[in-house]
Amino acid sequence: MKAAITGHTKGLGKSFLTHLESKGYQVLGFSRSNGYNIEEIATQKKIIDVSQDCDIFINNAHHGFSQTELFSRAWNQWKNTAKIIISISSISVYLPNALSGPQHPLGHSHYAAEKTGLDHAHYWAWQDAEASAQSVLVRPGLIDTSRVKWTTANAANMKEPMEPEKLAAYILNTIIDCPYLLREITVWHRKKDA
Repeated sequence: MKAAITGHTKGLGKSFLTHLESKGYQVLGFSRSNGYNIEEIATQKKIIDVSQDCDIFINNAHHGFSQTELFSRAWNQWKNTAKIIISISSISVYLPNALSGPQHPLGHSHYAAEKTGLDHAHYWAWQDAEASAQSVLVRPGLIDTSRVKWTTANAANMKEPMEPEKLAAYILNTIIDCPYLLREITVWHRKKDA
């Protein structure tokens, strides 16, 4: 089996890579660090071309609306195959009043709009009753990565970030082993123990 991941060198993407390799998958990684900037249309097309023989495509890297564009390109290319396309969205699409931070230079609402665009691209794909590819939308809450800073504000809200390794294993085990057509997974934080 073969898989491709965007944003494979850090955080959740790196955890996807580690988990898949431990299961015997051959994994292709696409990140800025190895010359794949998803902002560039030519790079998006190259990622799709290089991933042609992959069984699973994990659309993890986020930059503006480029993640949505990459999903749409992948879907248009692979919708009539037996591939699984997994896109990592965000729980923030449900949180219009969330605080902005340094990871959202244009404000949280702009980030939420970008992720909502990704969600709607999946909704559009699901309307194609003739398609044989599976597209799965994953909306995680806070993940303990360098991009999401664990702050006292989060502690006050009693939300602990999820461990990327455990989250990656949960997502992949749920999707790959699911005998049903799975469309969406939303994963929220657990409250701290009292």
